Amino acid sequence: MKKLLKIAWRNIWRSKRRTILTMTSIILAACMALFTRSMQKGSYGNMIGTLLNFQQDISKFKQKVIGKINRLIILLLVVIR
Repeated sequence: MKKLLKIAWRNIWRSKRRTILTMTSIILAACMALFTRSMQKGSYGNMIGTLLNFQQDISKFKQKVIGKINRLIILLLVVIR
């Protein structure tokens, strides 16, 4: 096993330009994947935050509307009696 790794290591560096180009492309691809994933997670977090704020605004609006409806019902009951 040790001999096999030694041969593989020598073969990797046999063509230095190809090795460096391959290593550079792998590192660049990994950085791009990391950047893309972080942008995706940030976008998801932003969408969830926006949705929660929207839902809170809707529930506040519903509370206001329900409060106005209740006041109208009370007013109608007072007028009817």
